[in-house]
Amino acid sequence: MTCLVSVAQITISGHIDAKRLVLANAGHFSCQAPVRPDGRFLLTCEADTGYYTLNDSILYLEPGMKVRIDAQDAGWTFSGKGANENRLMRRLNAMIGDFIPAAADTLSDKANMIQPDSFYHSLQIYRDKALAMLAGCHCSPSFLKTQRDQLEYVIKYYTRLQIINYGVDPERKAVFLRELRQIDPNDQSRLLQKSMTYGSVYIKRPTSKEWQLYYSDQMRDIDMNLRDLYAFSAEYKKLLNDELTDMLNNSASPNAASRSQDEKTIDAVNAKITDSFIREDLLYRLTLSDLKRKGKNAAEYYSAYLEHTDDTIHADNIRAVKENMDRYSPGAEAPAFTFRGVDGAPVSLSDLRGHYVYIDIWATWCEPCIHELPYLLAVGKKYDGKNIRFIGISVDKPKDSASWRQFVMHNGMQGVQVLADHDFSSGFISSLGIISIPRFILIDPAGKIVDADAARPSDPQLSRLIDKLMSQAGGRYSDR
Repeated sequence: MTCLVSVAQITISGHIDAKRLVLANAGHFSCQAPVRPDGRFLLTCEADTGYYTLNDSILYLEPGMKVRIDAQDAGWTFSGKGANENRLMRRLNAMIGDFIPAAADTLSDKANMIQPDSFYHSLQIYRDKALAMLAGCHCSPSFLKTQRDQLEYVIKYYTRLQIINYGVDPERKAVFLRELRQIDPNDQSRLLQKSMTYGSVYIKRPTSKEWQLYYSDQMRDIDMNLRDLYAFSAEYKKLLNDELTDMLNNSASPNAASRSQDEKTIDAVNAKITDSFIREDLLYRLTLSDLKRKGKNAAEYYSAYLEHTDDTIHADNIRAVKENMDRYSPGAEAPAFTFRGVDGAPVSLSDLRGHYVYIDIWATWCEPCIHELPYLLAVGKKYDGKNIRFIGISVDKPKDSASWRQFVMHNGMQGVQVLADHDFSSGFISSLGIISIPRFILIDPAGKIVDADAARPSDPQLSRLIDKLMSQAGGRYSDR
C-alpha cells in the first residue's frame, strides 16, 4: 500500500534545542509540533507558499517542500527540498554586515561618520554580490522574486537610515536624550522646546548633493503594497512606518488641524495602503503600540480602530489587551511571578510582600536599558534602608542565561536579579503587555500596582514619587 502525500503539505524535520515548535505567519496561520527529549521533531501541515516563522526564525516554504533543520552551535543547517532557499536567505541577511556597520536591522554609531557617497557605494557592491548569488541559485521563482524585492528595499532602508543619522555624535545624543527624559511628560511646552534643539547632536550635515542621492534613490518608487515582502521583511515594515510618519508630519490637509493624531494616522493608512492584508496588519500594530504606550489614554485610538477593522481576530486581540491593561491599572493586584536568580534559586514576587518593589525589565542587548543602570544604582543607594526593594527581570532568552549571569556579575548590578523563564512570552511580562524595554513597574507592600509604567531611574519624577510614598509610610524598614 502506498501513502500519498498531499501536494499542499509542508514537512519540516530535524534536531533542535526546544520543547515545542510553532510554525506561523502573519495571516493567523499556526501549526505546532512537540520536540522529543532527544531534540528530534517532525512537523507536517498544509500551508501555502510564503514566509513563516518557526519559533523565532524566518523560513521560506512551499507546498511539497521537505526541509530538514539541524541546530548546531554555529547555527542552523538545512538539507532536503527547500534547503537552497533557506540557506541562501540566511546568508543574504547576514552578509549586509560585511559591507556596512549594520546588525539586527539597524546601524551602529560608526555609520554616522561615513560619507554618504562612500556608504552608498558599499551598498551597491553588496547589491551586486547579492544579485549574483540569487542568479546562481537553483531556487523557486517565487523565492527569487521576493528576495530581489527585499534586496532593493534593504538598500532603500539603510540609505534612509544613514543619511538621517549622518553626523550624529553619540555622546551629544546621549546627553540630549537624558535631558529630554528629565522633563515632565505633561509639560508639553518644555518638551517641544527641547525637541527643537535636536540639531545640536549633529557635528556635520549632508551636502545638497548627498541629500539628492537620498531622495532620488531611497524615496523614489516606494511601493507600499508589496504583500509578500511585508510578510517577512523587517526593513520593509520599518520603511512603511517611516513613510507614514513623514506623511503625517507633512500633512497640509485643510482639516488636518481638527483631526487628532490617532485619526490622522488611520487616515494615512487608509489613504496609502490599498492591500487589505497590509492595511489591517498596520492598523493592528499601530493600535497595539498606542495601547501599550498610552495605556488608559489610548481610548480614542482604541475605539477608532474597532470602528475601522474588518479583521475579527485582530479586533478580539485588541479587546483582550485593553481589558488586560485595565485589569492592571493602579490599585490592581500585580501578576505573580517566580523566576530564577543568578545563583539559580527561585525568586517570587510574593517573597517581597511588605515592601514597595521597583521592577526593572531589561536585557543585556538593550542599550537604553544599560544607559539606566548607573541611575538605578544611584536610586538604590539613595533609598538603602527604606522600605523599598529593587529587582531586575531580564528578558534575555533562556539559552543566553550564562551571558546574562556574567553581565550581572561583571557590572556589579545591585538588588535582586532574575531571568524571565520565556523572555517576552513569560507570564508576568505578557500579562502587563510589555513589548519594549526598558520598562519599570512600581508595586506597593500589599502587592498592588502603583504604576505599571513607572518613571525611569534617570527621571527626577521617580525620586519625587518614592519620597512621597516613603513619607506616607513612615519610610524606614525596621527589620534591617
